Amino acid sequence: MIDFSKVNLQFTKDYYALCNVSLKIEDGKKICLLGEKDSGKTSILRIIAGLEKDYTGDVFINGKNQKELDYKYDVSVGYVPKKGVFFEHKTVKENMLYALSIRNSNMTPYESEELINNVLTKFDLINNVDMKVKKLNNVQRYLLAFARLNLRKINILLVDNIWDLPKDELESIKKALQILIEENECTVIVSSEKGEYVSDLGFEMVKIHAGIID
Repeated sequence: MIDFSKVNLQFTKDYYALCNVSLKIEDGKKICLLGEKDSGKTSILRIIAGLEKDYTGDVFINGKNQKELDYKYDVSVGYVPKKGVFFEHKTVKENMLYALSIRNSNMTPYESEELINNVLTKFDLINNVDMKVKKLNNVQRYLLAFARLNLRKINILLVDNIWDLPKDELESIKKALQILIEENECTVIVSSEKGEYVSDLGFEMVKIHAGIID
């Protein structure tokens, strides 16, 4: 379970990104944080991902205080931000190999390549395996972010407002999301400015406005 209790996140003297947020998300739930730009959606995701700790109040993940979590051993979180971080001048395969080496350093080169090829095939990137990341389009970059996460088992998947895409591209992203959900059986929290983007995926909508959960 993810449990926010009276959480405040203040960026400036007069601006609160989150204001007295209390929110409980049961294991295995699919939640969409729905709100306009700068409503606090990303702040919630960043706290869960361990990227933001300058808040007041309490956040517990699987019964442990978020500020004390060891994200390598206590919980496995996969985060897909609006702009992914990659080695731009390296190939898709090289980026995948690096991600794999962090978690699975004992795999043989053959095992690593076989796993990477299988994952890239699932996410429709096998034909781009030797392409430098800087040459990928936006959708291919999102697919690479999903594929990279699928190299490991994740408990919590966070996806930050990546849905504003043409219909055919959006369907590719939804397909990739479904693969991750089905193979990991994880808790999923996405953010969106429009509920229609993910309404067909069975997400429970949680509205947020000006840092306040409705």
